[in-house]
Amino acid sequence: MRQKNQYGVLVSFLIFIVCCVLLAAGAMQNPQTVSQQENRLLQSKPIFSAESYLSGAYFRQWESYISDHILHRDKLLQLSAQIEQGMGCSFGNAAQIIETSADIGVSEDKDGAESAPQAREQLLVLEDRLLELYTHDTQQCAAYAAVLNGYARWLPEQIEFYHMLIPMAVAFSEETYQQVSDDQQQAIAEVYQQLDERIGTVDVYHALEQHQTEDIYFRTDHHWTALGAYYGAEAFAEQAGWTLPALESYEMYTMDSYLGQLALNHLTPQLQQHPESLTYYLRPGHNQKSTMYFYENGQTKSFTAPMINIDFNQKKADYGIFISGDYPYTVIEGEAKNGRVLAVVKDSYGNALIPWLTTGYERILAIDPRTCQENLQQLLTQYQVTDFLLLDYVKVTMTAAYGQQLKALLDAAG
Repeated sequence: MRQKNQYGVLVSFLIFIVCCVLLAAGAMQNPQTVSQQENRLLQSKPIFSAESYLSGAYFRQWESYISDHILHRDKLLQLSAQIEQGMGCSFGNAAQIIETSADIGVSEDKDGAESAPQAREQLLVLEDRLLELYTHDTQQCAAYAAVLNGYARWLPEQIEFYHMLIPMAVAFSEETYQQVSDDQQQAIAEVYQQLDERIGTVDVYHALEQHQTEDIYFRTDHHWTALGAYYGAEAFAEQAGWTLPALESYEMYTMDSYLGQLALNHLTPQLQQHPESLTYYLRPGHNQKSTMYFYENGQTKSFTAPMINIDFNQKKADYGIFISGDYPYTVIEGEAKNGRVLAVVKDSYGNALIPWLTTGYERILAIDPRTCQENLQQLLTQYQVTDFLLLDYVKVTMTAAYGQQLKALLDAAG
């Protein structure tokens, strides 16, 4: 009996050694960062810190890392999937995660100037849509908040300051797909908690969450739709002390065969087989005049168009119909007669939002920090700005590039 026990201990020990070898070999040899089969990001190699060591997170991350990088892991998962299928279990819709460093909108430079390096990001590709995945970076969230606090210290006290950080579409997708993306609500709260108390934060996350079953984001584009922007405008108007007219007071128009920026890249050509509709809204007689300013051959030039410019791309469905797209700065005439002028420092999410805001202001000054070469102080003074909104979508907290452009705009103002 004693010999049998010794034999059992020896076998167990050998099995343990084999498992350790497989785990170590996989961790050293497997370079994957994404599990295509599981549709999630694999655990990256843990970085030691006193905080993670004391909390135990460092050891849990190592456990996940070794598990995620075991040798022949994909084959084991495939075998597991075959067993599940035999038991009647299925993941459901086919999905694929791809990784790219292509610029899809945060740090684009209209005049071709060199922009900051792009971070790699993951995209979840489904049959008829594509979702950007969010990667939380506490350090970048803090750096972004620090830039906003710099604006708070610089901005004259008589100007009201608001901030809106807009979530990506994956935040409101099926729970299965949310699991391959980090928590955006947490990231937005993290930024808001670090902001100067003079900054009025706009809770756009919950405003969109209440309407997540509606078409608030495009399927083939990373932007929100005009409808999603309406709910964002409602949340902003409440924070800014005015009331947005009811959606029913607007007339709705639809343009077919829309393919957004995400559908037109070379990585996901299959999306071109699934065009969607682009919808915009106007109150009768209120398609306000916009003046777009840009640079050419060292000179500042401009042109005018309606704020909803259906001629933007030869009357084809295009996100550029909203204030004619991204220009260094744009001036939009408002409907109100209340002495209030709003400056919006924005990424392209602001384009679909701004037409809704014209009912609350006499004039709106839209500024793109990626391309604007004007002195911000001079612009605010020239247009007698009373309210200041800085808005971005949450992707800006994934990389330093956009924050650097925001800071450069502020630094140039003196």
